[in-house]
Amino acid sequence: MTFNNTGPKDQGLFFKVARVHRLTMKLFGKHLAAFGITTGQASVLLHLDLLGEGAGQRRIAESMGIEPPTLVVMLKKMEQRELVVRKHCSADRRNKGLFFTHSGKELLSKIVAAHRATSDVIFDGLSAEELDRTQRLLEGLQGHRTPD
Repeated sequence: MTFNNTGPKDQGLFFKVARVHRLTMKLFGKHLAAFGITTGQASVLLHLDLLGEGAGQRRIAESMGIEPPTLVVMLKKMEQRELVVRKHCSADRRNKGLFFTHSGKELLSKIVAAHRATSDVIFDGLSAEELDRTQRLLEGLQGHRTPD
């Protein structure tokens, strides 16, 4: 069997999903460039906001779908820029919670605006029903198909 004959179930869909992701990240990156931050670093701040200050590094990495050592590299750079600070948790001194600095909180509001601007462009022309259906479909795919 050749790649071209893999069947109608996945023909082109794999590449379309990947392309939409690349286009979205490229546009988001353009919006973020003015702030001197990468899409990965912006994602850390967005996930910290979603999970709440004090969330552990492992929990943030899991939420982002990345390996903890990858997050640690990003956090070192972000601490140098004084965007976040890691503090030992009182319950378990081995675990570190992540907290915004004042600068990090200020930057977060700009990132949220960049996220909205990116979403407005990417999802322009889709109805609320189409967006909701797409959200449910992607959540279904994501929920039970994680790489080992």
